[in-house]
Amino acid sequence: MTRDEGLLACNYGLSGSRSDCHVKKAIEYMKSNYCYPIKITDVATHLGINRSYLYTLFMKSLFISPHQYLATLRINKAVEYLRMTDNTIESIALSCGYKDALVFTKAFKQMKNITPSNYRGQPKS
Repeated sequence: MTRDEGLLACNYGLSGSRSDCHVKKAIEYMKSNYCYPIKITDVATHLGINRSYLYTLFMKSLFISPHQYLATLRINKAVEYLRMTDNTIESIALSCGYKDALVFTKAFKQMKNITPSNYRGQPKS
């Protein structure tokens, strides 16, 4: 389904309200592109809406900002990679859309209260 077809379906109430449709489409886009260094403006542009409006829709529907959603998505993917692979921290950072390992490590520690290296060293449960 193309972006226009998806939005057309939303216009006719086939997949919820228009605002719910924008949030769903934004989430789909983020899940498909988290591995690239996308920004929230890229998501909004893809949907053909304003970044501020996207923020409002996310806050209304999910009670978090699109930026928080994307950051959480990336860190959760990183957790999977840390558990399931022996890839370097730098490789995982790049695979999750971060420009370098330092930025990734800082974001990971802020969200998980532990560095990626230390997280990987924990016993698996």
